[in-house]
Amino acid sequence: MSRHSFRKRRIHGGVNTPKNEREIASRNVINSESDNEHEIDEIEESKLQKELLEKQYKECANSCKEIKKQLDVLNNKERYSFELDSNKKLINLLEDIILSPISEWKKQIMELIEIPHSSKGNRLRGPDYFEAFFQIAFYLGLFSDIANTKRIFKNKDGKIEPNFLHEKSIKNSGGGEHGISDITFSIDDGEIQKKSESYTCGEVPKPFISEGQYVRISDKDKGTISKIESINGVKKIHVILDNGKSIEVSEDKIMSVNTTYFISVKRYSSEKSIKYYDIGDLFTFISQNNPTLKNNFNLCVCTKSKTEFLRHMNSSKSEYLNLSLNKSYGFYEDLLPALESYRSSVFSNIGGNLITKEQVKKWIALNYPEAKENKLPLSL
Repeated sequence: MSRHSFRKRRIHGGVNTPKNEREIASRNVINSESDNEHEIDEIEESKLQKELLEKQYKECANSCKEIKKQLDVLNNKERYSFELDSNKKLINLLEDIILSPISEWKKQIMELIEIPHSSKGNRLRGPDYFEAFFQIAFYLGLFSDIANTKRIFKNKDGKIEPNFLHEKSIKNSGGGEHGISDITFSIDDGEIQKKSESYTCGEVPKPFISEGQYVRISDKDKGTISKIESINGVKKIHVILDNGKSIEVSEDKIMSVNTTYFISVKRYSSEKSIKYYDIGDLFTFISQNNPTLKNNFNLCVCTKSKTEFLRHMNSSKSEYLNLSLNKSYGFYEDLLPALESYRSSVFSNIGGNLITKEQVKKWIALNYPEAKENKLPLSL
């Protein structure tokens, strides 16, 4: 072999001497171990990735089932198993949903109020449930500002409805029962709180009075003012009592005037401009039907999110609408916490660790029986 050939071989890798062979063998072992470790890492990584994908797939499958269920409900192919028949009353909603002794009670409420207004068939819709939940809360005095009051609810004929929970349907007529007001009731103040415009220092204060107001004439007699007329400077007040009898009294016989709540209930997917809540129309309705009631009523709005509603209200340039509204109640901020507190009180009153539907049914029958006489609702 020529010197040139030998040098060429060395340039291209050299001669495989025993020492070189040992180094090569050692490197091959190291490379093999490294390859094995790499394969193990890949297997572990693949296993973890598979577990992650399986978990995501399971979550996705469950989510798809829930979406499919909601789509079926929206398309009227399927209803929630806990939906109530369209002829059910508020007392049924109280027993079967609000006081249902299950952990998912709040989730059921949320799903019921989201049933689209466009749903077809003989079915209660989201707005029906939404307003009905608020009706129950006001009737039972679950909000702190009316908790310790006597609340007077009337039927469409203007008479006190002692069986409001038992007679009032969940299905609502969209403001047809009390004009444009969705919920209307009076607070029995029990004493004179307003003085008349002609008040003179030292006199016994007299209440403002107007047609349509609910007033107390004596401890037994209460009713609604149907007409006010002045004869020779003397006011004559015509009052239709709760028993339907019509009487005529002088102004000094009016012992107290009750504050009336006029409430607009709006369930929007997301809160809108303040002009969409009937505040102006409701104020006009009150003014036209009760021209001197300005100091004896509260105009309120019930919304899904009070926070968002107030944000729209605060950004509104309409001073008239802002000043017309007395109070707003939010489904999330006020109603759900009030219902949760009410449930706790009821279940604590029933007693025991495990509340059953039968216990709830008996408790309701005992505490909210169908009235045989005019009894006003009390708070717990």
